[in-house]
Amino acid sequence: MLEVDDVQKPIKDLIVHQCRLTEGTLVVGAEVNANIDLDRRGAIARAHTATHMVHKALREELGPQATQRGSEDAPNRLRFDFQWSSAPSKDAMNSVEARVNEKLRENLAVTTQEMKFDDAIALGAMHLFGEKYGDVVRVVSIGEDGWSRELCGGTHIDHVARSVPSTSCPKPPSAPACVVSMRLWAKALMSQRSRACAGLTAFRHGQCPSGRACRPCERTACQAQGIRPSLATMYESQLAASVPALVSETKASQAPVKVAAKNVEHFGSFDALRKTVLDVRGQLGEEFPVVVALAGVNEEGKPMVAVATNEAARKQGIKAGDLVRGASKILGGGGGGKPDFAQGGGADATKIDEALEALAGQALKADSPSMVWLGIDLGDARVGLALSDPELTLAHPIGNIQVYGDSFRALDEVIDVIGDESVDHVVIGLPLLLNGEEGKSAKKARRWSVNLEKRLHAAVEDESYSVTRVPTIELVDERLTTVTAHHQLFDARIGGRKHRPMVDQQSAVVILQTALDRSRE
Repeated sequence: MLEVDDVQKPIKDLIVHQCRLTEGTLVVGAEVNANIDLDRRGAIARAHTATHMVHKALREELGPQATQRGSEDAPNRLRFDFQWSSAPSKDAMNSVEARVNEKLRENLAVTTQEMKFDDAIALGAMHLFGEKYGDVVRVVSIGEDGWSRELCGGTHIDHVARSVPSTSCPKPPSAPACVVSMRLWAKALMSQRSRACAGLTAFRHGQCPSGRACRPCERTACQAQGIRPSLATMYESQLAASVPALVSETKASQAPVKVAAKNVEHFGSFDALRKTVLDVRGQLGEEFPVVVALAGVNEEGKPMVAVATNEAARKQGIKAGDLVRGASKILGGGGGGKPDFAQGGGADATKIDEALEALAGQALKADSPSMVWLGIDLGDARVGLALSDPELTLAHPIGNIQVYGDSFRALDEVIDVIGDESVDHVVIGLPLLLNGEEGKSAKKARRWSVNLEKRLHAAVEDESYSVTRVPTIELVDERLTTVTAHHQLFDARIGGRKHRPMVDQQSAVVILQTALDRSRE
């Protein structure tokens, strides 16, 4: 028999159970049955819900800077660590206690809901520690009106009256700026009259929360915990202070795309960086295309970049995810996200300025309309491709796509070419009959062009494709195109036996050149 003491997730997708062998033997490959201790789980859930309530009450009393920095949810107690500039007064903590008791008496319902991350943030859900979240998050709300609302994946009870902790409050310390550890001992009391009360301890003058003197190594750790939040607060204040100048400078820009790019150096938590990016985007509005890109180093000294685009920019094919991937590559890492917001990072902080410069250039380039045309000849065995020069003067072959009797197989590869070459216009050969009527081949070509357009619209919304806009699509009469292609190959002194693998791409050249010549008439 094994008893599980702790469960950790040291790396992504790896869950480790720390166990004690209390009976029998254990060998590699043995099958085990896992059972949950429901009483213990329920007690932990009560403590966890109480943590959310204390967090909310603290922020109501002290302000939004009273942010959680850690916690422990145990069967018989909870510990809540929060950031504050000084030791809170006894009156303040009494107010927090009274507020929590008030909500306990109301027996508020606790509900969970999964939604998109941006929707959760818009709803007012708190998210902590600069953590990376997926596209879909779990929101835990306390009260029908969302009195407390946080992103959380933990276990909770269904009503707050089940989470009633009780203890007495010792005198709070009169410490200077420090990390305050708030300890709340929880009992499973099912009464609305039960009290939630907090005892405060502080890391100060070599003292640990237990009250004993620290050893030198422990003292260093305690001091570090006090310094780090103070620095983070300073960095975040500096970040917020830089917003007005950045907004003003960006609005004054005469560029077709307003790019607000800045190396903010140290930014504290990523949550602060994200909020600042979204704030700047909001202040710049929708009058013109806007890209906001802020980069700096996190608490571990690693470079990170956050990018947001407004709707006007996205309509012009400018995607935050594309911009972040390019910048993160320069930083020696990776990243991505949605068209409206994305984030990334790397390992080389010395290249932040270079990455931001490249990002701004990419945004402006994406706004500039491409002047490259693509010609397509739909064959049964191969689909031939040709590209124009940027001046739209001459067409040249770029190869064939083997389709084995089904030209629709070429759609994905054609879309990749359109994205990679920034194609602005697609010319598809329409194989009419000699009398000018449309036969089966012409109808198939029209179906192929319709499918291409539909797939392109989907690709624009899909981050896995490099397509940023849907090019115009044109069908051009290709009667006798193949004959012309054969003549051109003979003129180039290419023997007839070599024509077969080349004729489709050469036909695409003829189709595209016809369209180019016609556009200049």
